[in-house]
Amino acid sequence: MTEDINGVFEAMRQLGIEADVATYTILLEGTLARLVDQPPEELTAVVKRILNDMESSGIPANMQTFGKMVYILTQEGERADRPLMVLLDYIHLKRLKMSTHIYTMLAEYYFSRGAEGAKRVADLIKLRNQHEDCEIDRVFWERVIMGYCQAGETSMAWEEYRKLDASGAIVIYSTLYELLLALLRAGETDAAAELIYFKIDVFDMEGSR
Repeated sequence: MTEDINGVFEAMRQLGIEADVATYTILLEGTLARLVDQPPEELTAVVKRILNDMESSGIPANMQTFGKMVYILTQEGERADRPLMVLLDYIHLKRLKMSTHIYTMLAEYYFSRGAEGAKRVADLIKLRNQHEDCEIDRVFWERVIMGYCQAGETSMAWEEYRKLDASGAIVIYSTLYELLLALLRAGETDAAAELIYFKIDVFDMEGSR
C-alpha cells in the first residue's frame, strides 16, 4: 500500500503539483479505507511515510492537521495503537503542544478500549498535566471523569473531579449525575453525600429560582 502512495507522489511531481496539508489528509483517509484487513504494521508504515513526506516537502506541522490524522486513526479501533504511537511520538519530538481536542479524542479512544484503556488515560493525564487550564479544557476533563465512571474507576473519577472543581470550573449536571451514580455503586457514601450537598443541591436551587 505504501507503493500506491509512492505512485501518487511521483505522478504529482511529474505534473508539477505540490502536495499540501489537504493532500496528505486525503491520502491518509483514502489509504486507511483500503487497509481494512491489513495488519497494524502496514497502517504504521503508511503513517510514517506520510509524516516523512510532509516534513521533506516543507509543510509546516500544525495541530489542525494532526487532529484530523488522530480522528481518522481512532476510527480504526485497536489496530490504531501503533500508528497512533508513531504520530504522538512525532508530535512530541517536534516539541509541539497538542490541542485539547486531540487530548479529548485520545481519551475517548482509550476509554473505548475498556479497563486496559482506562489505565492509559492516566498516562495521558500526566502528559496533559495542566489542571490550571481546567476552565478552558472543561470538555476534556469532564470526558475523563465520565470515562472513569463508566470504566468502574470511581476513585480516579472522584480525584479528577475534585481537581476540576477546585479550579473553579463549572461541571455540567450530566457529569455530576454520572459521578454520583458511580460513587453510590462503589459504596463511596461520604463522597456521594459531599457531591449532593455542595453541588447537586446548588443546581436544583438555582434551577428553581
